[in-house]
Amino acid sequence: MQKIFNKNHFNFKNKIFLMTGASSQLGSFILKSLIDCEAKVIVLGRKFNSLMYKNENIFFYKCDLTNNNHIKKTILLIKKNFSYINGILNMANESRLGQPSSTKIQDFEKTMQINLKASFFIIQGLKTCLVKGYKNTNIKSSVINFISIYGISVPDFKIYKKAIYNNPIQYGSAKAALLHMTKYLSKTEHFDKIRINAISPGAFPVINDSFNKQIHHKKILSKIPLQRFGRPEDLIGPVFFLLSDMSDYMTGTNLVVDGGWTA
Repeated sequence: MQKIFNKNHFNFKNKIFLMTGASSQLGSFILKSLIDCEAKVIVLGRKFNSLMYKNENIFFYKCDLTNNNHIKKTILLIKKNFSYINGILNMANESRLGQPSSTKIQDFEKTMQINLKASFFIIQGLKTCLVKGYKNTNIKSSVINFISIYGISVPDFKIYKKAIYNNPIQYGSAKAALLHMTKYLSKTEHFDKIRINAISPGAFPVINDSFNKQIHHKKILSKIPLQRFGRPEDLIGPVFFLLSDMSDYMTGTNLVVDGGWTA
């Protein structure tokens, strides 16, 4: 049974956030939760129809995150239509499974582009909007970069049923680089009106035939002290905390939400 997050703890009315990766299981849940708390959300994605949740306060912009020129043009359009934003959630991810011997140059390039480069250019391009968000509310704007426990630790390959299902080397490498970028930007004077933090989820799988085919359930659960997989609602507290002024004294931080996996 899902826990119900009390939206009265947070009021995001008149707040504008931007999201990538909103069509994923976790992204969709976070998107709906923000809308439920009266936020307006700008969504960057490839297809509007891929969104599991739609609402009049969702503003969709078609954007190919593998193309830096397309990102630049989309940012210019957003700046034309929105005078300010209050936060960014970089959740987009794409990475082909497999062991290092099967990894191709294009695998590395695509994963680094979507996870790392696109996140940076979105933050860089919308910096002035984030600063205006601070001036409108007197609350520092907030950027959340979504990392992974595999950005801070190496996978246990015993949990995979075959090597072709391994979490790939380019994924963890990109996430580790994104965590470094989070810390780097949080300490630069150019972003002094913006708080930049990270969240590292642990095992938040979609339990389906594909997952059952790839993963040894008992082996992965044995690594988690809380003895269960993460649920989408487990991320709402950390996300809302970092987006709100309750975390006003936090920047350059990585919140690990993994049930104790990396403890």
